[in-house]
Amino acid sequence: MPLFSTSLENQQQAASAGVKTYPALSESSKNFRIVEKFNRATLNPSGFPAFYTTGGNGTPVVNTSGNAYGGLLLNTSGVIGDDTAVVSAQAYPRSALWAGIDSTSQLEADFIWDSTSTNIEFFIGLVYNTAGILTALPTTARHLGIYVDQSAGANYMLTSANGTTQATTDTGVAVAGATLRINIVWSGNDSAVIRLFSGTNLDTLRSTHTVTSLGFTVVNPMFIHFFVQTEATAAKGISLYSWQMQTQ
Repeated sequence: MPLFSTSLENQQQAASAGVKTYPALSESSKNFRIVEKFNRATLNPSGFPAFYTTGGNGTPVVNTSGNAYGGLLLNTSGVIGDDTAVVSAQAYPRSALWAGIDSTSQLEADFIWDSTSTNIEFFIGLVYNTAGILTALPTTARHLGIYVDQSAGANYMLTSANGTTQATTDTGVAVAGATLRINIVWSGNDSAVIRLFSGTNLDTLRSTHTVTSLGFTVVNPMFIHFFVQTEATAAKGISLYSWQMQTQ
């Protein structure tokens, strides 16, 4: 059973009552879970430590239009090349602070989203030691995630890099505005598995990317990143419905 399993919204409410419960996953080792559903009025509630940093030409906003899932909307302007980006305020390491249990520690993350289906590029995932927002798709910087670049191809691409070389897997799944889930299991200094799921329950496996080179050492942090850019004279966007992170 996870030692900690609650939503960011509940943590914010507890903090407003004078109890600071915003968890430091970077100080935890195993059996820790955090959930984000964006079901609140603003992305960074006032009077509480910021969850995210935002930037780019657009303004990410929490969906308050009655969507049962809540959701974070990242929309660009209608100018070619304009982008919108979000990065988590906290880093998430795979390994514990103690080398003796490092070999058994892993981090697992899930992200659920949908997007505009044409003339778009975006990234969802984890990037090493990058607290600033993305201004382009990550390439050789250490990362784990999924991207779309419709100027280069129509399909979702699972992606990773070790600081020198990027490795990708073409999922064979074209961007079509459907809700999807990406699952990342980061299990070692040079090992991870990224999976793409679809279907009514988001449990139909569509593609797998096995990572064999990340170039990490003990206690290397990753930041959560969302990035979207328009490739046309029209606004483009992605909707993040939820994400969760846990150590095992």
